[in-house]
Order: sequence, then C-alpha cells, then structure tokens
Amino acid sequence: MDQVHGVPDQCGERRACDQVSLYRNLAKGRLAGAGLDVFESEPPDPQDHIFMLPNVAATPHIGGGTDGTSRRRGQCAAANIDRIAQGLEPPYQLRCRATAIRWCASTLTASSGDAIR
Repeated sequence: MDQVHGVPDQCGERRACDQVSLYRNLAKGRLAGAGLDVFESEPPDPQDHIFMLPNVAATPHIGGGTDGTSRRRGQCAAANIDRIAQGLEPPYQLRCRATAIRWCASTLTASSGDAIR
C-alpha cells in the first residue's frame, strides 16, 4: 500500500479515534504522523506502543487551553499563512523523525528525513 501523506490531528472526542488502526497505519508508514490529545482510554497508559512511535506527538487533553497559548497559536498560524502566501517556507512546521512534513502554497507533501524543528 502506498504511504498516505497525511497527519491526523486527533483533538476532540475519544469515540472518533480507532487507536489500534491508527497505531498500525503509523507503524507501517501508511500515515506520515499524528498529533494526539485524546485517547481510547483516559488517562492513557504511558506504556502504550503508540507513544513509542517517532511520528507521534501527544499532549494531555488540556494541551493548549490558556489565553496566552491560544493567542500565540493564532500568531503562529498567521505567520505561516503570510509566508505561504509569499511563496516562502513557513516558520512553524511539524517535522516527524521518520517523515518531514512540508507545507507548499496549497498542498501538504511528505518526504523522508530526520529533521525536527
């Protein structure tokens, strides 16, 4: 199967996440990476294999709930949009160890790499 060049951002309801399938697809390289803040069981088991994957970023469900972080998140998104609109590389990117994720003007692409930014 070809690699799916996507990065699910699983922030929301637990029932939206099939963690076993997500793990399997991430481990086999079918998905480039995942950002998680909800899990099938809460609190999650810290020994869960999904946390051992280099292409998974996980935070508690309260990962960004302050006024300051919300304001900063908006500033980072605006900076990325401005740079992309100018045809430049955005300053705020996710780069997983196994797969570097790069934004282009209107496309999310993936390529091999070990950079973390």
